[in-house]
Amino acid sequence: MFNEGNKFFLFQSFIKGKGKLVILLCLFLIGFLVLCSCVEQGNVKILSNVEVLPQTRIGIFLPVNHKQQEINKRAIQYFNSAKLAVEDLRPLPIEILLYKTDGTPDTISKAFQNARNDNISIAIGLIDHYETKLLASHLRDTDLKLITFSEKKSDLGHNIFHMALDKKNLSDQILEYSMGQGYTEFLILEGINPENAINAIELKKLIKRKNGIVLDYLKVSETPDFLPKMQMIIKNYNSSPKKEAIILLGTPEQNLIFTLASLKNLMGKGRGERTQVIGLSPWAVERNILSEPALEGAWFPFVSNQRFGEFSRRYHKLYGSKPTKESAVAYDSIAAIGALIRNLEKVDIPDPFTVSSITNRSGFLGVLGTFRLLDNGSSERLLGILESNNDGIQILKKPPNRF
Repeated sequence: MFNEGNKFFLFQSFIKGKGKLVILLCLFLIGFLVLCSCVEQGNVKILSNVEVLPQTRIGIFLPVNHKQQEINKRAIQYFNSAKLAVEDLRPLPIEILLYKTDGTPDTISKAFQNARNDNISIAIGLIDHYETKLLASHLRDTDLKLITFSEKKSDLGHNIFHMALDKKNLSDQILEYSMGQGYTEFLILEGINPENAINAIELKKLIKRKNGIVLDYLKVSETPDFLPKMQMIIKNYNSSPKKEAIILLGTPEQNLIFTLASLKNLMGKGRGERTQVIGLSPWAVERNILSEPALEGAWFPFVSNQRFGEFSRRYHKLYGSKPTKESAVAYDSIAAIGALIRNLEKVDIPDPFTVSSITNRSGFLGVLGTFRLLDNGSSERLLGILESNNDGIQILKKPPNRF
């Protein structure tokens, strides 16, 4: 009897122990399912953040069918830069549509109609002011914004923004630095082909507005009377104890460098050495000309190199060639669009591409550094200052990170 009772007790204990085990197992399974549910909800939330953003169609207009092969080549570089930017913005729902132009009004008109039919959200592209002007005329009766890679030469409307480095902005920044170093009197030396340079009249106005003095102006020429004219300017050139500077208007080329060397020689060793040379071309560093003796100690503006270097390596790996800094503005344009799309998560507006959003004062970060688009349609990009010397270049001022 005792044995039977003992067996019953043991069996009952076993049943109770097993019941507890079952309960613990059930609690574990319930907890596991709840955890899985939370993770799944988290995943759904992450996906929904992407899915709630509307599809953005970016229409890119480029002269890839132009008769001039050099223009075609440049257009392809811009397109490749834009594609790389779109890939870097994944998983943002961005689609880029290419509209091919050839520099004629007919293809611009057709490209615009195709873009309207495709219901693009914003337009970018074009590297020529003439084509940009043509497209702007079609956009005038629409709400579409255009961020063009061309430079600003005239007012094309409040919905047109130019990404090319603004010459006045560039000149203003290096003049600000130079005057901060005590240089307030300037001799302007303009090259035969003032490539990508501010207009001489605009430069004189800018210097005057900043309380500087233009001592004289000389345009490089190959005419017989050029040397006597240069000698006369040097004779009249103010030799006061104030700091003097020579501004090179345009990308330095051999004629301009030869003239600069002659000027320094005519000034004499002491005065020629203490006269500061200021270049207005941010692309001078790419042309292997800074080793010229006449440019020893010259100051030039430059865009951010660190981010561009990484971009250039990735571009080369994908496309087998190196990009130009000019074409990198296509990447920066897409980067700005991506930032505006992401901003939809913070502000409750149906259109990310309002004028006030595009022209926000904080600007955007691209591979060419920090930049912003202004109400007048031009762009402002933060630049640094470098000095050329025998050992290469020395950075005097790094490009700031923020406005």
